[in-house]
Amino acid sequence: MMSPSAVPPFRGNAGLASVVVPDPMIDVVILAWNDGELLDHAVASALASVAVDPRVWIVDNGSDPPVPAPTDPRVRLLRNEHNAGVSGGRNQGVRVGTSGLVSNPGAWRR
Repeated sequence: MMSPSAVPPFRGNAGLASVVVPDPMIDVVILAWNDGELLDHAVASALASVAVDPRVWIVDNGSDPPVPAPTDPRVRLLRNEHNAGVSGGRNQGVRVGTSGLVSNPGAWRR
């Protein structure tokens, strides 16, 4: 056991400000079913997130017409021929995700 005089004095957070930590990756699973422009807004919102590195997974849950293929490399599309339901569609997106963090916003929310 160290004697009290051998314990270095507490210096607060000195030196920690120079530590650079990369933004954590997060999978954003957006379930879509005939959502049109609301889907565009949800994707733009996810990609504009700060302090995280988003990977967006759009699960097209049988939309008619189908969701168009994304052009941004951070956005991936999973297409279901038939509606798998809310839980089924979201679980599909979570299964393909590669990070330990997942967000499930709805395309219908603003």
